[in-house]
Amino acid sequence: MITMKKLILLVIGSSLLFGCALFSDDKTATNSNPVLSETGNVNLDDQSLTNILVAEINHKYPDDNVQVAVYNKEVLLTGQVGRLEDRYGAEELVRSYSEVKQVFNYLQVATLESRADLNQDSLITRNVKAKLLTVNDAVPSSLKVITTNNVVYIFGVITDKQQRAVIENTQAINGVKNVIILNYKENH
Repeated sequence: MITMKKLILLVIGSSLLFGCALFSDDKTATNSNPVLSETGNVNLDDQSLTNILVAEINHKYPDDNVQVAVYNKEVLLTGQVGRLEDRYGAEELVRSYSEVKQVFNYLQVATLESRADLNQDSLITRNVKAKLLTVNDAVPSSLKVITTNNVVYIFGVITDKQQRAVIENTQAINGVKNVIILNYKENH
């Protein structure tokens, strides 16, 4: 387990080094710093947890391409690692934080994506976000969209009707190989 002193130093350091908005476009986070609870425990919001996890993973796995997204303390890992041990090690590192409720590990043991592949993933993500703004069934703006190897991960809470609309509209975008919905909980 991570000690409280180390945790606080990581939050401060990652905020200074990386800034709060670099890793996520989550508009729901209201505080990018840890909050001390009445019991003295550190309570992290999603953005702070993202910053810490990114800093830790980049430090421990500098030669790998690991992307981190956090939604309601549930963590999505995507990207490529060079060894199977790194795939499990990154997940274990994430699970070592008591704030983390669940880990979705979609890391692949594979050659790292090229710059062109990364640019294609970014383009797909932008196109998905733009397309979802035009969907008649209101899709919450709090959904996170992450694309890795042309696979689109939609991370957030949506209804059955919204899920169908999201999948249909995302699959229609040029270059999308697959759509994976995570943290899907509402049944309206």
